[in-house]
Amino acid sequence: MASREANKLALQDGLFGFFTGVDIRGFDGEADRPDKLPDAGSIVLVEVNELEPEVDLNPVTYHKTVVFGIAALADTSATAESLVRGIGAVVVSDRTLGGACEWADVAPLDGQDHETETGSAGHIDMRLAVTVEYSTTNPAE
Repeated sequence: MASREANKLALQDGLFGFFTGVDIRGFDGEADRPDKLPDAGSIVLVEVNELEPEVDLNPVTYHKTVVFGIAALADTSATAESLVRGIGAVVVSDRTLGGACEWADVAPLDGQDHETETGSAGHIDMRLAVTVEYSTTNPAE
């Protein structure tokens, strides 16, 4: 059965399987930013937003959409862009995240071009949204 947590773990597993040397954090509920970025950068799950589900009544099925806000943090624009492309590659290579969802997509957060900020430590912060859609009979999943 699909759930928000199953999708979050599937996304995390996909990122760990794709990236080497990248600090991946926030998927355990702690969305703290690293004090020091590794050379390969860091990927942080910064927010999880669940949209209002659509409901079919026979049988009762909840069609849910969850948006995972992800920050790609790096010391250089080139490394940040590489992280963004890698996140996209993880999603595009398996749109069901190993069967955890019916469809996954990746886009700039809030539909805008990659939000790039230079943080207080001088790093690049690019934001993406990974959107997953799944159906469940349990409204709490």
